[in-house]
Formats: sequence, C-alpha cells, structure tokens
Amino acid sequence: MLNRALIGKAVETLLREKTGDKYKIVRNAPRNEDPNAAAEGGWIGIYRARATYRKLTTGPTPWITEVELDIEIQVAAMQEGEDVEDRLQAAEAEIIGILTADRNLGGTVHTIKEITVDDELNANASTDHQATIITVKGEARV
Repeated sequence: MLNRALIGKAVETLLREKTGDKYKIVRNAPRNEDPNAAAEGGWIGIYRARATYRKLTTGPTPWITEVELDIEIQVAAMQEGEDVEDRLQAAEAEIIGILTADRNLGGTVHTIKEITVDDELNANASTDHQATIITVKGEARV
C-alpha cells in the first residue's frame, strides 16, 4: 500500500522550503472559511483526494497506483478588486512551478501525470475571498 500521508508531508515540505513564511500552509486541517486568514499573504491547504490501485500483470511491482492530492490556495481582500485575482494567479503559478520542478514530489511518487485547476469565488458585499484548487495526479508503483 502507498503511504499517502507521506506524499502530503512531502508537498508541505516542498512548499514551505520554497515559499518560506509567505503563506499560511496547513495539511489535512479544516478548510479555511475566514477571509481574514487569507487576506495577509494567502492560505494554502493540502488534502488527500483519491487513490486508485490497478493490478499490473508483469514486472516486479504488482500494483500501479494513481494518487490525487488537492492543494487549495486562498487569497482575500476586504473589498472587491482585481488585486485578489492577480494575487491568486501569481500564487497559482508559483505553486505549480514548485510542483513541476520536483515531478516526483520529494521521491514519494514516480511522476506527476496531470495537474488540473478549478476556481472558486466567495465574494460578498464586504469581502472578496477567492480560491484555486490545484489537483495533482501522480503515479507510483507498489
């Protein structure tokens, strides 16, 4: 069996090493609903998403595992504006750049197969609170 907790820890370590104190980074914590927590530099949550084990018929490793990890990036401002979108886009590019620079996620997977991005908008009259969810699909052999 693949230890998916190690993958999340490796991604957390990569992001902390490359971004320092720029973002508040949590792993498997409740999703942030407080715009104030995302207003400073931003908020990042790392979550296990899915694992699919497939039987291989040849070779010394009998299983191939496709594993998914969600990385949610949030930014907020106390008023609406383009600044939030620009900050979110910059954070998305930075995080994807960090992930693609280490395609085996600290040695926890064989390769990243796919990255998808979904956006979320939580705007109201007093707060612009936006999020991007990056889903990283990796492959490991166990």
